[in-house]
Amino acid sequence: MHNKKIETSIFWHTISDIDVISILDSNPTIGLSDQDIKQRRKIYGQNILPEIEPRSKFSIFFYQFKNLPIVILLIATILSYSLGRTLESLSIIVVVFITAGIGFIMENSSERVVRSLEKLRSSKAKVLRNGKEFQINAHEIVPGDIIEFEAGDRIPADCRLIESFGLVVDESPLTGESHGVLKDSSTIFSKETELAERKNICYMGTMTQGGRGKAVVVNIGKQTEIGKIGSLLENVITGKTPFEKKIEQLGKKLVIVILSITLLYIVIGYVQNFPVGELFLTGIVLAIAAVPEGLPAIATITLALGVKRMAKNQALVRKLASAETLGSITVICVDKTGTLTLNEPTVKKIILGDNTVLHISGTGFNPSGKIYKNKNITEKENKNNYLIEFEDKNQLLLFQTMILCNNAELHFDKTNWKILGDTTEGALIVASEKIGLKKRALEDEFPRLWEEPFDSKTRRMITVHRRKENNKLLICIKGAPEEVFPLCTKIMEKNEIIVLDEEKKNQLNEKIKNITSEGYRSLLLAFLEIENNNINTVNEKYKFIINKNAVVLGIVALYDPVRPGVLNAIEFIKKSKIRVIMITGDHPLTAKSIAKELGIWNEENNAQDESVMLTGKELEKLTIDELAEKVQKISVFARTTPEYKLKIVEALQSKGNIVAMTGDGINDSPALKQADIGVAMGEKGTDVAKESAALILLDDNFKTITHAIEMGRLILFNIRKFTMFLLSCNLSEIMIMLFAIVLSLPFPLLPLQLLLMNMVTDTFPALALAAEKDKREELMHRLPSKNEPIISKKEWYSIFIQSLFMTIGTIGLFLWALNLEDKKYVAQTLVFATIGITQVLHVLNYSSLLHRFIGYNRRINKHLIGAILLSLGIIFISVNIEPFNKIFELHRLSFDEWLTAILVSLLSVFGANFTIRIFNGKFVFDKNRLKLNKLNRLISAK
Repeated sequence: MHNKKIETSIFWHTISDIDVISILDSNPTIGLSDQDIKQRRKIYGQNILPEIEPRSKFSIFFYQFKNLPIVILLIATILSYSLGRTLESLSIIVVVFITAGIGFIMENSSERVVRSLEKLRSSKAKVLRNGKEFQINAHEIVPGDIIEFEAGDRIPADCRLIESFGLVVDESPLTGESHGVLKDSSTIFSKETELAERKNICYMGTMTQGGRGKAVVVNIGKQTEIGKIGSLLENVITGKTPFEKKIEQLGKKLVIVILSITLLYIVIGYVQNFPVGELFLTGIVLAIAAVPEGLPAIATITLALGVKRMAKNQALVRKLASAETLGSITVICVDKTGTLTLNEPTVKKIILGDNTVLHISGTGFNPSGKIYKNKNITEKENKNNYLIEFEDKNQLLLFQTMILCNNAELHFDKTNWKILGDTTEGALIVASEKIGLKKRALEDEFPRLWEEPFDSKTRRMITVHRRKENNKLLICIKGAPEEVFPLCTKIMEKNEIIVLDEEKKNQLNEKIKNITSEGYRSLLLAFLEIENNNINTVNEKYKFIINKNAVVLGIVALYDPVRPGVLNAIEFIKKSKIRVIMITGDHPLTAKSIAKELGIWNEENNAQDESVMLTGKELEKLTIDELAEKVQKISVFARTTPEYKLKIVEALQSKGNIVAMTGDGINDSPALKQADIGVAMGEKGTDVAKESAALILLDDNFKTITHAIEMGRLILFNIRKFTMFLLSCNLSEIMIMLFAIVLSLPFPLLPLQLLLMNMVTDTFPALALAAEKDKREELMHRLPSKNEPIISKKEWYSIFIQSLFMTIGTIGLFLWALNLEDKKYVAQTLVFATIGITQVLHVLNYSSLLHRFIGYNRRINKHLIGAILLSLGIIFISVNIEPFNKIFELHRLSFDEWLTAILVSLLSVFGANFTIRIFNGKFVFDKNRLKLNKLNRLISAK
């Protein structure tokens, strides 16, 4: 009686099927009894995977308040209200909730909370119980259950095969292996055998492509390989995005600035014997002046606009702050399967033994192409020169071998041609269909007796068939040329078989080398036909006869096209100073071939393979720190598992990289979640991958990520521009207030006036800066530093001097007005008007609009023109129109007073522009560029 839980550490692939059944106390012909099932359900529970907890609406909304600028504003609100400044406190709190509301709406609309693993729980399974077959819900399965499956079925749990008949399983969602895996129930593997090589085990969530199998369930739920990946997801703690970290750093600096200014004021006020109440009131004024109230709202709106633009380009951002992170990426880890290639290999050329070259038209799995002889099919004179039937025995045997040494199936599903099984084998069937050869009919004529399945180590496949008409044995061989050649001593030319001498072999190797250099993958096909003189059908006997005198039939050249736009996308990404690393579960040779084709493989200084590529086994031996030392030079990782991918991302991040990881399978999920930006495929990607990602490519097109990165860069640089603009404006206000305190002058600006400037007259121009568009080439070549803050030290110096220029003019005008009897009552209004106009016009220093007038930028930001006019209009209305001037405690200004304010503003803006150009080193550059543009215009005119 099975009354205790089996150890989950058992390596089931190392044990025979008989021993597995014995350990699990099951019966392969009867299955489990009702009592067994009841007992095991108590021990193991249901076959349910770990759930991914979705973010609640409350948590999304609460998350918007987790940044320092918002916290500072909330504190300012409380202090304002406590000092009786109700209007100011209400104004600030409205700003806070508008900002949080925008962030909540955008993130909630992008959040796709799909219970992705429930599909597995609700799937059906065929099970043998009490000697009868039943179809039950997959979640009712228990260890020891005997289950059966065939082509098209989803494997409901991890299980050890008992029987297998041509069973091919697609394990790409779990292992990343692009080829269907031919399963074998009789083979026992060593403990160290990798997941993708355990051919006697079937895994939960994978799909059968062909054949049928019978197995005993060994693990369910969390103990399955997919369940372990779910546990990995639970352990991955998603950190803050780089943008959130930068905002937090900026917030901390602002807190330090505010506290320092407040402390400085208290000291000055105490020395000058100011009343305590007035000290607190002034402190609030300075706090309001120091905090850029519009910054969180503008940053949020900028991100929201960027997310909206990305969605139009088929890139869905699930978390608002991730939009900016896209612009900071330094490394993209690309998952090959389902991302870079179409996985639709096509036979393009066949080179026969007599050097005849067959060119095959068509692409993908549609068998509507034709086979042309010798001449290239693109030549017009060759248009009708295609084969209708086989011309010699060489051609016939080669195409027969392509079909017989094959486990794939081609079928039409009402709309598209599809392959069940390995896509490379499917390509061979498609090529044979183009000359009228049918797989079913040929298999009836040549029933299969034995098979040596394809293996990544032997890199070949051999099948033995009996020819019905004469009872002879036909042995079909296909595989990598270097693995098939050792079996061959002869070669077929048309209808004759001749000796394969060294000269012939060298000629074939040269042709293979040429094919490879053209980007094709090559297969060598061979055969052997012998008399069936009572040969024992024991496998070892067939292996013995196969090693004798095989005959070369020809070379097949296949091309697996990359996704449209991928080559250009990778080239563009590399030019943008972003590293591209390919991470795949594929065999190293396959990974290297694809990486070279895509320009990912690094061949600088004739680097050895081991210095460019690492395999899963090599990764396993390295610690995170050891891998971090190597990872900067590695371009390709092969034979990886979910744990390895996670390790790679962590190693890259430990070196200060901002990492993006693309993927579509279940196995990619932990790495997608750990990466700074996880990028999932929207169409072919699994739901688990989408849930773990920050960005989803809705069209599964890799080149879409280039548009997303470009938009991320634009967001990043625009945020920097308007942050510098806002901080320079706010710092000028602080300086004005400090000068007044030091000189014992009246308040130059009141709290509500400061709020009006910070939230209206500054905010609209800053928002318009978010609509700026730089040239694509210039934008993508400006890669941010790895740990660069939003504002660098050099930029802080620039901001300080800009603010000083704006302050000097305004405070000078304030002193002049206070010393004139007829201007004293409007002195405060003059300060408001002057600093307001200065700040509005100062936005031109950060915009391409000013450059348009200088003559080297043809882009005009129409939004900015509107924002400037709107802000100037608000300033004028606030000063000259009742009741607004009453609310803000302002006085009407005369024409001369307005003219004076404008003149001082223009001088201040010119001084700030002078500072920006010095710090950016643009004088010589702009001058030369202006001359170059003038020269180009002269040449064009001539």
